[in-house]
Amino acid sequence: MAELCSQLDAASNFSRTTDPETPARYSGDVFRPEYQRGIDPHGGERLAVEGSYEGPATDYYHIIEHALSPRATPSPIPTQEVDDTFLKTSKLRRFDPRRMGVSKLDLLFCLGRVFGPGITRTQFRKVFRQCVLCQHLMFTDRRHSHQCDGPVLQTQEAGFDIVSALTAFEENAGLSRLDVRRLFARCGACKRVCLEGAIYLHHCTTKGSQEFCQ
Repeated sequence: MAELCSQLDAASNFSRTTDPETPARYSGDVFRPEYQRGIDPHGGERLAVEGSYEGPATDYYHIIEHALSPRATPSPIPTQEVDDTFLKTSKLRRFDPRRMGVSKLDLLFCLGRVFGPGITRTQFRKVFRQCVLCQHLMFTDRRHSHQCDGPVLQTQEAGFDIVSALTAFEENAGLSRLDVRRLFARCGACKRVCLEGAIYLHHCTTKGSQEFCQ
């Protein structure tokens, strides 16, 4: 490696001469007399013979190629297959699609629908997680984006979309207790949680509606 660095350093400081009979200033394969006479031994265009190197880029690469030693070539990294043995020893968690209920994202969409049925207290607990430090609520699948002193969600702005706000990947402070009181309300008949502004528009399950999140 020391020899390689020495050769590359010599290449950066190399200056050609107009005297075709001048012997090579450096030994080795990098600076042979052919280069100092302005002749490309690889059959390309002629190199510049005065001042610093001004030849084609391909000629410079030829010089570097000669400078590199086979000893500098890194050995290939061994690879291993991600095979059945790997999967078995990883002890992956399993699931049964026949026993899967409504996803937390579907529950959030259900909560955010103006004419939807709302969600139950149990489902509300699945959708949200509460920070132990600031007590703010975050959507369960985005709790890693929570920052106690992060940007506050603009829940009072016109056109605020609860689903888009809670599923965003940007760090935010989540919903404060005041936000929760302003955004949500519970139906006195079916006891489901709905958007506060749509409490009288939701599909109340006590009225025989079959459209609700199970």
